[in-house]
Amino acid sequence: MRALVVDDSALARFRLKTFLNKVGFSDIVEASEGYEALRCLESSHDFDLAMVDWIMPGMQGLELITAIRSDHTLDSMKILLVTTESDPVEVQRALTEGADDYVAKPCSNDDLNQKLTSMGLGNTLQN
Repeated sequence: MRALVVDDSALARFRLKTFLNKVGFSDIVEASEGYEALRCLESSHDFDLAMVDWIMPGMQGLELITAIRSDHTLDSMKILLVTTESDPVEVQRALTEGADDYVAKPCSNDDLNQKLTSMGLGNTLQN
């Protein structure tokens, strides 16, 4: 499986990549903000998952989600919003814009695995 991790924090990207490797994603691409993520998606549409932070410089996560969902070649890609944003109104807005699910930072590997499982991406966490 293939994933795109979008977060302005190098540490957060490293942590998410480590988790994704552990659950069987073989190809993980990183982007530090939304415009970079869109360039990655323009070069290849065969991603299974995008893990997107909300607050980033340049194009923020919600704008990225909207842009992704406007490109119908990416309809099958799941989007997990991984963010410190906890306002229920804002979270609902992200889900309405096209995120498949959301998890609040800080989150555990079990939290992330549960979200991937609920999105149909398997329950493959290895301890």
